Amino acid sequence: MGPGFGGRAARLTALLTAMLLVATFTGAVGGATTRAASDKVLGTKNPAKGTPVKIGVISNGKTSSVDNSDESTVAAATAEWINEYHNGLGGRPIDLSICTDANEPSKAADCANQMIQDKVAAVVIAQDGVIESAWKPLHDVGIPVFIYGAGNPNIVADTTSTFVLAGPTATLLALPAGVAKKAKAKKVSAVIIDVPAATSFFKDPGPRLYKELG
Repeated sequence: MGPGFGGRAARLTALLTAMLLVATFTGAVGGATTRAASDKVLGTKNPAKGTPVKIGVISNGKTSSVDNSDESTVAAATAEWINEYHNGLGGRPIDLSICTDANEPSKAADCANQMIQDKVAAVVIAQDGVIESAWKPLHDVGIPVFIYGAGNPNIVADTTSTFVLAGPTATLLALPAGVAKKAKAKKVSAVIIDVPAATSFFKDPGPRLYKELG
């Protein structure tokens, strides 16, 4: 990463957090609803101008077992709102490059390679069952990745180009360990889907951290 990345990262964080949170929680409640909105509701127009800044979005999309298709729709709407009302990114409009991976590791890697070819400035990932497959190629070339939440220890430990916005161990460690301690229980069970994004924490460093908490 070149000089000045810290300042760009701060601006990216402020703007892209909106995409992550809105897309994540829209998907969580089962779909977006739309309605006509006045300028008063949306804010005062402050349109972006100039050469667009390309930002990538990677999502599972819709598969036979999961439907995160709202993420792409909401990300596009959020970028449009930021461009029209919040002067884009540093005054320049955001141009999204959206790729869906169907929750398949090979397609997630393909999405990452597409982002690299598109020369995106950063990539946003909200909820993705094969996040490691997308993250590693992007991390290897130094493209900043903004993630809502992750349990993979390599992703969480990275301090160079990865930004995890939600506490990675709050629901995986602090809450269940706290409840177990209060109930004087010695065992915590997790019911999760068998994919690396869900299981990796409970293999490492989960056992050690639980032991440290008693």
